[in-house]
Order: sequence, then C-alpha cells, then structure tokens
Amino acid sequence: MNSPTYLSKDGKVYGPYDPAKIEDLKASGAFFDYEWMWDGQAPDWAPVPRRLKSPPPLPGGGAPSVGNAKTQAEAKKTRSNVIIETSKKHFCAIAFDNRHTMGGEVSDAHSRGGRFVSTADAGTPFPKGSTVWIDLLDESNDKSAKIKSVIANVSRMDTRWVFELEWGGCPLL
Repeated sequence: MNSPTYLSKDGKVYGPYDPAKIEDLKASGAFFDYEWMWDGQAPDWAPVPRRLKSPPPLPGGGAPSVGNAKTQAEAKKTRSNVIIETSKKHFCAIAFDNRHTMGGEVSDAHSRGGRFVSTADAGTPFPKGSTVWIDLLDESNDKSAKIKSVIANVSRMDTRWVFELEWGGCPLL
C-alpha cells in the first residue's frame, strides 16, 4: 500500500494526500506550485520536481532554437509549444565543484539541461541553485565535454541523488 504524501509551500504543510489525489494535482498542474514533498517514509522532505514550460517566442519573431529541421518547422508553426529534442543516450558523468565530486550518469539530455543520477550512497548532495561542472563521457564515440551547469532541483531515488540540471548547451548531443 502506498503511503500518503504531504506537500509544503511557504513553510506550511498540506495533506495527507492519497496517490490518486497526487495524480489529480499533477494533472491539473497544482502539484508543481508546492516546494516540498514527503511520502511519510523518507527520512526528510524532497523538493517537488520542477516542470519546465515551453519558452515564449523570441522577440522580433525569430525562430526558436531546436534540434532538427523537422522540429524547427513544427516549432515555427506552433511557436507557443517549442519542442526540445531529448537525447536517448546515457552519459557517464562526474559532477564537481570546488569542494565535492560525485560520480553518476546523465540522461534525458537536451540543449538546455539534463538529469544527473548519482551512484548509490554518493554522500552529501549539491544544493539546489548551486553551480557545478559536469564532465560527460559519451562511451559510444569516446568523446567528452565539460559543461558548466546549475542545479535546478534535487531529489532522492532510493539511495541515489537526482539533480535536474540547466546549462547553456551540450556539445555531445
């Protein structure tokens, strides 16, 4: 049986919510207005995952930046719903700043960010909003890149840390 979930924002706690209610909140978008969530079993609160919205059209009617010609044409037609192509590759990765280093894997990479999942029991996480360098290795072609990133969100997945990353571009895509 699933435990009830509690949500929090502005220092106030809401809930408990059953799994069906959480799904309703996600479907309506209200779930993403909260800052923190707790499933009643985890040792601490976890940040509510951030939901990225499509960027607005560029000023002056310029074409949005997207992955390929087909998506550019689609994005040009819809302007308000820019499609960002996400890589299906998984990259070996090391996240580091001037004090910590953490090994893991980056997936769901696209031109504006990706998801870093640490190895199990990786220690202290980088805080939300911090700047880290991500050293990516594409094992399929032995290329690597070092990318300056900002941690947009931090959460747990069992014994692993999950960081939602934002960056200005990824040359390996």
